[in-house]
Amino acid sequence: MNRSMKVVDSTKIVDGGKIFKLVDTWGLPLDIIVIELRERGLGFNVLQFVQSAKKAGWKSGRVHWMLKSSGNVGGWEKCLEVIKFVYGEEDSV
Repeated sequence: MNRSMKVVDSTKIVDGGKIFKLVDTWGLPLDIIVIELRERGLGFNVLQFVQSAKKAGWKSGRVHWMLKSSGNVGGWEKCLEVIKFVYGEEDSV
Protein backbone atom coordinates (compact mmCIF):
# COMPACT_ATOMS: atom_id res chain seq x y z
CA MET A 1 0.00 0.00 0.00
CA ASN A 2 2.93 2.38 0.59
CA ARG A 3 3.78 2.75 -3.10
CA SER A 4 0.22 3.81 -3.94
CA MET A 5 0.09 6.43 -1.22
CA LYS A 6 2.25 9.10 -2.79
CA VAL A 7 1.54 12.37 -1.03
CA VAL A 8 0.78 15.41 -3.16
CA ASP A 9 3.27 18.09 -2.07
CA SER A 10 3.04 18.79 1.64
CA THR A 11 -0.76 18.92 1.78
CA LYS A 12 -0.93 15.34 3.06
CA ILE A 13 -3.73 14.46 0.64
CA VAL A 14 -3.43 11.20 -1.27
CA ASP A 15 -4.77 10.91 -4.83
CA GLY A 16 -8.34 9.60 -4.57
CA GLY A 17 -7.98 7.72 -7.86
CA LYS A 18 -5.18 5.64 -6.35
CA ILE A 19 -7.29 4.95 -3.27
CA PHE A 20 -10.15 3.84 -5.53
CA LYS A 21 -7.79 1.50 -7.38
CA LEU A 22 -6.79 -0.12 -4.09
CA VAL A 23 -10.47 -0.73 -3.35
CA ASP A 24 -11.68 -1.70 -6.83
CA THR A 25 -8.70 -3.66 -8.16
CA TRP A 26 -7.15 -5.13 -5.05
CA GLY A 27 -10.24 -5.41 -2.86
CA LEU A 28 -8.81 -3.52 0.09
CA PRO A 29 -11.57 -2.33 2.43
CA LEU A 30 -11.90 1.46 2.39
CA ASP A 31 -12.36 1.59 6.16
CA ILE A 32 -8.96 -0.07 6.66
CA ILE A 33 -7.37 2.34 4.17
CA VAL A 34 -8.90 5.30 6.03
CA ILE A 35 -7.51 4.01 9.34
CA GLU A 36 -4.03 3.62 7.79
CA LEU A 37 -4.18 7.11 6.32
CA ARG A 38 -5.27 8.66 9.62
CA GLU A 39 -2.46 6.93 11.51
CA ARG A 40 -0.04 8.63 9.12
CA GLY A 41 -1.75 12.00 9.34
CA LEU A 42 -3.06 11.74 5.77
CA GLY A 43 -6.37 12.04 3.97
CA PHE A 44 -7.49 11.40 0.40
CA ASN A 45 -9.20 13.40 -2.30
CA VAL A 46 -12.85 12.29 -2.16
CA LEU A 47 -13.72 14.03 -5.45
CA GLN A 48 -11.10 11.97 -7.31
CA PHE A 49 -12.33 8.81 -5.58
CA VAL A 50 -15.94 9.44 -6.63
CA GLN A 51 -14.94 10.39 -10.19
CA SER A 52 -12.92 7.17 -10.49
CA ALA A 53 -15.87 5.16 -9.16
CA LYS A 54 -18.20 6.68 -11.73
CA LYS A 55 -15.73 5.98 -14.55
CA ALA A 56 -15.54 2.37 -13.38
CA GLY A 57 -19.32 2.08 -13.61
CA TRP A 58 -20.13 2.14 -9.90
CA LYS A 59 -23.63 3.33 -9.08
CA SER A 60 -23.96 6.33 -6.77
CA GLY A 61 -25.58 4.18 -4.07
CA ARG A 62 -22.54 1.92 -3.87
CA VAL A 63 -20.22 4.93 -3.55
CA HIS A 64 -22.54 6.43 -0.93
CA TRP A 65 -22.53 3.22 1.12
CA MET A 66 -18.76 2.77 0.81
CA LEU A 67 -17.91 6.30 1.95
CA LYS A 68 -20.49 6.28 4.75
CA SER A 69 -19.39 2.90 6.13
CA SER A 70 -15.71 3.89 6.07
CA GLY A 71 -16.16 6.45 8.82
CA ASN A 72 -16.03 10.22 8.73
CA VAL A 73 -14.07 10.85 5.55
CA GLY A 74 -13.68 14.60 5.90
CA GLY A 75 -17.28 15.25 6.88
CA TRP A 76 -20.23 13.22 5.68
CA GLU A 77 -22.18 16.22 4.33
CA LYS A 78 -19.24 17.13 2.09
CA CYS A 79 -19.12 13.56 0.76
CA LEU A 80 -22.80 13.74 -0.18
CA GLU A 81 -22.20 17.04 -1.97
CA VAL A 82 -19.34 15.47 -3.94
CA ILE A 83 -21.46 12.45 -4.92
CA LYS A 84 -24.30 14.73 -6.08
CA PHE A 85 -21.82 16.91 -7.99
CA VAL A 86 -20.23 13.98 -9.83
CA TYR A 87 -23.36 11.90 -10.46
CA GLY A 88 -25.82 14.74 -10.85
CA GLU A 89 -28.84 15.42 -8.66
CA GLU A 90 -31.20 13.00 -10.43
CA ASP A 91 -28.76 10.04 -10.35
CA SER A 92 -27.61 10.56 -6.77
CA VAL A 93 -28.54 8.59 -3.69
